[in-house]
Order: sequence, then C-alpha cells, then structure tokens
Amino acid sequence: MSKTMTTVVRLARAILIAVLPAFPAVRAAAQSPTSASVAGVVVDSLRGVGLAGAVVRIAGSKREVRTNVRGEFVLDSLTPGEMVVEVRHPLLDTLGQSIDSRPFVLVVGQRGNYSAHTMSIDDLRDRSCQRSGANFGRAVLLGILRDADADTALAGGTASLVYTDRFSGATAERLRTSRVGADGRFAICGLPNALSGTVQVSRGGQMTAEVHVETKGALFSTVGLTIATSTRRNAVLTGRVTQSSGLPVAGAQVVVAGTPNLARTDSLGRYRLEGLPSGTVEVVVRRIGFGSATQAALLKQSEPRQLDFTISEARVLATVKVVGKLDNGLDKVGFNERKLHGFGHFQPPEEIERRHPFVITDLLQVVPGLRISSGNGGRTIESSRPGGCVNFFVDDARFDSMEPGDIDMQFSIDNVGAVETYSSDLETPARFQVPGRACATVVMWTKNRLTKP
Repeated sequence: MSKTMTTVVRLARAILIAVLPAFPAVRAAAQSPTSASVAGVVVDSLRGVGLAGAVVRIAGSKREVRTNVRGEFVLDSLTPGEMVVEVRHPLLDTLGQSIDSRPFVLVVGQRGNYSAHTMSIDDLRDRSCQRSGANFGRAVLLGILRDADADTALAGGTASLVYTDRFSGATAERLRTSRVGADGRFAICGLPNALSGTVQVSRGGQMTAEVHVETKGALFSTVGLTIATSTRRNAVLTGRVTQSSGLPVAGAQVVVAGTPNLARTDSLGRYRLEGLPSGTVEVVVRRIGFGSATQAALLKQSEPRQLDFTISEARVLATVKVVGKLDNGLDKVGFNERKLHGFGHFQPPEEIERRHPFVITDLLQVVPGLRISSGNGGRTIESSRPGGCVNFFVDDARFDSMEPGDIDMQFSIDNVGAVETYSSDLETPARFQVPGRACATVVMWTKNRLTKP
C-alpha cells in the first residue's frame, strides 16, 4: 500500500474511532420541535474514502436518503422513538456484508450521530484469500455471479481473469482462476495493483461475456456478472451507433455473440435487437470502412437495455503474430470436436498457412457446396444449392454479407486462424443456425480469439 493510501486509511479509521460511540448522542438540531434526526458518514474502508450513493434508511419505514460524494447523510423529520439505521450499497452486496445499527432511542429535538464502515482490505484478505497460491502483489479482485432475471446469487462455476501488469513493462498475459462459492462470490488474490484485463465466468456449460477490468493503483476492485437460468429469449437491446464526431453511422451491423440475432442501424444510427437471452453478453458492431467495436451488456427479460457505440474509421492493422499453437483455442471453441464428427469441411491453421491466401474468399474457393463469383464490386460467396444463401459467423457472432467483396474488406486474412463450412442447414450445428434461413454456413475463427488464454 502506498504511503498516501496508508495515511488516508489511518485518517478514516481515526475518524471512525472518534464518531462510532456517538449513539445515543444529543445536540441541538434545527428541526421541528416534534421530530428528531440522524446524521453521519459511511466510509469505504477498502479505499479509504466516503462511500457515495449508499442508501441509508430507518428500518420499517419509508424514510431513506443517499450519501453524498463524501459518504455523508442527514435523515431529518423522524418520528421520535426506538429505531434502527440500515445501510445498503452494491459494494456491500459484493462483500456479503450488512450494516445495521443497534436499536437506539431518540427523543424530540435530538440529533443522533451514526457512522459506519465497510470491512478493511486486511479483513477481506483474511476472509477470502488463501494463504498459499500465486502472489504477484497485494491487490484483490472480488466478484459475484447472479441470475440475470431473478437477481439472486448463483453457486458454482469458475471465474477466469486474464490480465497484464500495467506498471511492470511485461507484455505477457497471466491467467488466474477462482471457484465461485455457494454464495455466488469469488475472489482472486495476490494481484498487482495496476492491471488491465478481462473476467469471464463459466458455469454448467454456459459462459458469460468477457468483462473488462482495469485498476490504477487500487488494492481492491469488484466485478459483477450474470448468467441466465431461464430458457426464455425475450430480452431487448436498443441503442445508437455514431462516429467520434457524433454523426450517425447507418447500415452498421449489431449482433450478440452466440446468437443468430442481427440488426442494422437506420439513417439515424439507431438499432433494435429482440429475442435475446438474458445474462452478461458480448455485443459486436461492424461496418465496412470502420473498425469494429465490442461491449459487454447485462440483459434481462423484464426490461429493455440501451447500449450506444462510437466507432472510428478503419485503420490498417499489423499482421497478427501467433505465439505457440492454436490447438487450445480450437478446443475451447469446439472446432476440433466438430471436426471429429465428420460433418462439414474444416480448414485448420496449418492448412490455411500452407495455402497462402491473399483474401478470405481464396479459402472458400475449394470448399464443396460453395461457389465464388467476381464482379465489379468484389467477390460474392454463394451456396451451390437452390437459393444460394450463405450464413456467416465470425468468432461466434453473425455477419451478414450485404454487398460483393464485403467479407474480404471487413476481415484481414492475416488474422484468420481456422474456418469451418457446412453445405446445408442439415449439417450445420444448432449453434450456428439462423431461424428462417436454411442456408450453407461459413464459420471463421480469428487468431485474436483463438490465442486468448
């Protein structure tokens, strides 16, 4: 812990020692002569600051107030008598800590002083961190897994953190995992206090999207993720896609990874996706001539979610360098398992490397059931079956070809790690089927995706 942080924490504790014994304290209050009041502060002892936005209320009543940016609050015009102060905040939910005062009595004209604090970083380490294991620092990441719709904790599963140490100068990524406990919580300890990475939870064959985490010298950080336990798909996602200048981007494709759902933005950059699953999902936006954008979103069946994107004009990307083999990534996305089943046509990394393609459609020219035609605008990929339609998926997110040559323009051949194709919907795994489109299917996996730990 830095000297500055140590000083702040000691100061916060000193304040608490001074004010905690204040119940029942009495002092003059500018209020109605028939009422009483309570004032105080809620301290985030993990960070050594006031806990802003905490809900402070009198138990059994409708009287409540939120703390200000310094963690301070005042509850006035209270009915005199015995009462209990309750404090609620998402941080306390993640910590599994409840803060309720002991019962106390206020009489007419009195103002009670009440101060509360979260557990300290040392308390958290003692409760959540094992004495052994990897230790690259003193920071702790605490997370909680919830049911997306019921908003209740979910037991079981594995949380994975992939990160780089922002201050060490090392570029190598590290992987840390933790089991999700019976209360839905997980802790990853012994982390550097300045890191950048992603967190993902897998549970019962389901996986959340990867959620970005970044700390800047903090010893404590939190993350919340959700998984759907319901099979319903009625969630709605809306939003707008704009350029950095604020101008709308029309014709952008918006997809939720792992689903066949796809929407295009209108002339004002607006989109709407329906029939989505609940949970923490990955939303991808693509538009020819622009760089793609990705965000994690929490979807619920009970209420629409709005998510806006800003995308920039595309830049020429350097060739993706692959360190080590891609086999682990191919196993994780199911490529190798589907290849063993004998359906479809599969091009693993070594075959792509051997063929030295210039563009993606070069890889598809030899695939049974597909034909490539060239026009003024570029190449078009069609099925040789009646109707000629083809469904595309890139890294588990659907891509809709809108004009000749767009798949070659949108994706760099240097970043293609593997391709699997299916000549008909009868061969296509359910994961890659699009309702109402009985087509051939092309599934492409990028090196960026396959090389993730």
